[in-house]
Amino acid sequence: MQGKRPSKQQGATLIEVMVAIFVLAFGVLALMVAQLRSVSSVQEAENQTVVAQAAQTLMEGMLVNPVVSVVGGSANKDYAAYAQGDVLALCPINANGDYPDNSVIDKATLAQRQLCRFSTDLQTKLPNLTNLNAEVCRGNPQNGACNQAPNIYIITVSWGMQAGDATGAAQGMADADGVVTYRYVLPVQD
Repeated sequence: MQGKRPSKQQGATLIEVMVAIFVLAFGVLALMVAQLRSVSSVQEAENQTVVAQAAQTLMEGMLVNPVVSVVGGSANKDYAAYAQGDVLALCPINANGDYPDNSVIDKATLAQRQLCRFSTDLQTKLPNLTNLNAEVCRGNPQNGACNQAPNIYIITVSWGMQAGDATGAAQGMADADGVVTYRYVLPVQD
């Protein structure tokens, strides 16, 4: 009698199945991490766009409302009416989300209204950010420092956002609480 030859194995062993599941799970995990990073990047870009639009609107308002003085035959524009310190503390949001109304509109009142509109825009469109600060001052456009530089006004906005992934913390951009601080600086110029 001849013995039957064992048939060739068909299918996969348990080890092969476990390795395949591990490889698949690792690939899905990598895709999830990439998706989370892209969502975080989109939120960051959206915040920067809102800040840039609000600052640009304020700058345009400033450019049409300077105090002009003529010295030695040349006109000098000054925006001191806008340099009021912390804009968000100066103009808290009213219950109706609007800024105070005055019957007389002079340059100082117009400046106050534009600052309050800027403050309201930032606070209502960016409600979930931490450490939101905004200021108009004389300063250095390169680093955003308010240092009373002559005739150079800047609009600075800074805010914090929770780091979306470990990359920000690993690169030293996040503080101990995992908050990454962003800064937008816009020089006011014609």
